[in-house]
This record gives sequence, C-alpha cells and structure tokens, in this order.
Amino acid sequence: SAPIVKVSVRIARGTPLSAGAFLVTPSSCLGLKPEHTAPLAVASATTVGKDLVVRVAHATPRTRVHVVATHFLAPFPLHRQLDMTSMVAPARSTFALPTNDYITGRELGDEYRYILDRKYL
Repeated sequence: SAPIVKVSVRIARGTPLSAGAFLVTPSSCLGLKPEHTAPLAVASATTVGKDLVVRVAHATPRTRVHVVATHFLAPFPLHRQLDMTSMVAPARSTFALPTNDYITGRELGDEYRYILDRKYL
C-alpha cells in the first residue's frame, strides 16, 4: 500500500516580501518557498586516500551530512533513527498583538509628569 503523506496547507491574505519567499499578514509571517525543490540524495560516496568523500545531489548551503559507523551490528535499526523523509511544513511565525491598558486612579511618577507637562507647553 502507498505510504500516508501528511501535508500542511495554510491560506492567508497578505503582502509578499523577499522576492515572494514570505507572506506577511497583520498577525503572522509565512514561508512560501520550500527550502528544497528536489529531494536530497547521495550522488556518490567514495574514498580518496583515507578520506570519505560524499557528494549530495540537490544540496543547499544548509545541507549537512552525518556519517555513522559501527564495528558491530547496532542494537537498534540505525536507518530508522535517521529517517527524515517526512515533509517539513512551511515556516510560520506569529506576532503578538500589542495590548493597551487603560488604568484610572493611578498617579504618574515625577519624571512622566514632567515629560507630559513639557509636551503641552
């Protein structure tokens, strides 16, 4: 059977920024462009002298390669621990809306009173 794939969909109206990479609304900022347009893949893995050289297809500057080696069989399946095949949801940041507190019956400190009195001179 086919694997179940979970996809996040967000609908928003806002202003595009950074060449259309983000959409800014009054309460959030949404990432529009996925980081990877093609899935990462190991193109080759060879040795040059004592060095292991791994070439990754569709890599970006943020791509990292982790190499795990064991002498004996690991007590758990390593490939499951490294499974990163699920899709990452687009970036989303929310903004806290500013609040106003109107308080009566409080006295202003001397510095605040001085500033307000100068403003209305």
